[in-house]
Amino acid sequence: MNLLEEKINRIQVFSLCCDYGKVELPDSKEAPPTYLNLFRSTDSKSKYFINNIRRYNSMFSFTSMGGKVDASINSGKAPYIFKLDGQNYHRIGNASTSTSNSIDLQIIHDLKHMLDSNNVLVQSYRIVRDCFHDNPHIDLKLCLIGKMIQDGSTYNLSSASEVVALIVGDIDDSFQIEISLCASYEHLRNVQDHGKTTFSNIGQRVILPSSFTGGACYMQQNYLDTMSLCKWVGYPDFFITITCNPKWTEIKRFLKDTNLKPEDMPAILRRIFKIKFDAMIKILREKNLFGKVQGVVYTTEFQKRGLPHSHICLFLHSDDKLRTIEQIDKYISADIPNINEDPDFYSLVSEFMMHGPCGAENMKCPCMVDNKCSKNFSKKFSNETSVDEDGFPIYRRRNDGSFVEKSGVKLDNRHVVAYNKDLLKRYQGHINVEWCNRTMKVLLIVQYPTAVRLPFHLLGQHQVIYDPDDDIDNILDKSFIASLMFTSWLECNKIYKQARNLTYVEYPTKFVWKTKSRKWKPREIGFSIGKIHVVSPKLGETYFLRIILNKEDQYLFGKIHGNTFQTEFFTINDAG
Repeated sequence: MNLLEEKINRIQVFSLCCDYGKVELPDSKEAPPTYLNLFRSTDSKSKYFINNIRRYNSMFSFTSMGGKVDASINSGKAPYIFKLDGQNYHRIGNASTSTSNSIDLQIIHDLKHMLDSNNVLVQSYRIVRDCFHDNPHIDLKLCLIGKMIQDGSTYNLSSASEVVALIVGDIDDSFQIEISLCASYEHLRNVQDHGKTTFSNIGQRVILPSSFTGGACYMQQNYLDTMSLCKWVGYPDFFITITCNPKWTEIKRFLKDTNLKPEDMPAILRRIFKIKFDAMIKILREKNLFGKVQGVVYTTEFQKRGLPHSHICLFLHSDDKLRTIEQIDKYISADIPNINEDPDFYSLVSEFMMHGPCGAENMKCPCMVDNKCSKNFSKKFSNETSVDEDGFPIYRRRNDGSFVEKSGVKLDNRHVVAYNKDLLKRYQGHINVEWCNRTMKVLLIVQYPTAVRLPFHLLGQHQVIYDPDDDIDNILDKSFIASLMFTSWLECNKIYKQARNLTYVEYPTKFVWKTKSRKWKPREIGFSIGKIHVVSPKLGETYFLRIILNKEDQYLFGKIHGNTFQTEFFTINDAG
């Protein structure tokens, strides 16, 4: 699939799948033919296996999840989803087996033979089976403990040397979970000067930093990144939501001649959605469907029914921003098209852009909360687009008798989800387009232009990450410790004259931070914005340092720019 996309160029250059050859994966092992046939064949045995695949998966799983299962979420027509509330447990069942008339013993035998022959974890698990076979009356429990000491790649298949099988009771206090520590460089140097060589109790535990997707720090940093973007290009102009369509032609073609459903292949759904999403972002930026684009902010999520969808904030150039309410109708519609004038477009709107039926006609609709629609449908009829007292748009929804019938209920223009005709025709899926008012809050991931997070610190106060067992001399002597983004910025201004007219925040607009060489280099293409981390006033000098780095007017010795800042700042610091 990626191959077809990349063949657009005459010279084959693979980028999306492997980042221009930077990622190299080993050849995947071919599954046994009997196992492949269970998925690819269309006979009755394969159909039975697909329909009962969860049962077979649970039968051969090492551990099973336990907790409070929320079955109410599967009340609609969407694909089945498994939702677990509260604490998540992992349990290992009995090593003995039981028979049931509702399962195919031949399938069980084939799966068991495949796992015994190919999976190192299964081979470890069979230790308990052999013990139980020799003495069926003993009570055995097994713990599988893995430690990735050879390769940190996330998706590598575990090898036998990385898996330890222990009978419960053999584990003593020496088994610990690895936790990295963090402390300032100056503090570690003081520890070394006092002759201490063991410092596992020095510093603080690092838990859920901003690099942890979905964590509190992660969300906060992304919000601040977006606010930095708003500082440069203003408020967003359009808010677009695109949802994966499991009926896309590419998905149907992939599942042709199989017993699989779209929800059975989530990886395929994600890949096709990603290709179409990237193509849409490219069109928005290059074709100027809404005007010249200054920036794009988006986040990708998964709905309760498992389909990927993305929320996009579009920032337009100041010359193309909407000046009047009447301009909204040029880009956003909330009417059912005339079936006689454009039957294909009518079919798209009726299939993808109609909300409901909900309310009194369908109280079981997923949108119903406290006996009313959480999406505020149905809307009111309106002959023209306007803005309410809170600044939110009220789209034109004419009472012209147009309707779409769903589940025996006639839905008129009051049930249309706002859309853009060009995007809907091009991508044929649920694509909601809304005009943004100025007060709209944004909590998304910055994608274009890129927001470069610029760290800063007082002298010797930069953070050092280490493991409890690392030697302190090796930590302090690492070359990268002295080559930090902030200190390298100070050095770079001594080399490049054009850099001296830029503040620290403005630096990424003209310079690029090279991770490998740990140096700033003049930017050749593209555009990025800088963002300095937020600092509490309680931190004193660090807080005032941030103020200085953000200033553009005169301060003490003149404008605070890189070439003069290092001497001036530390002179001020020493004098104080």
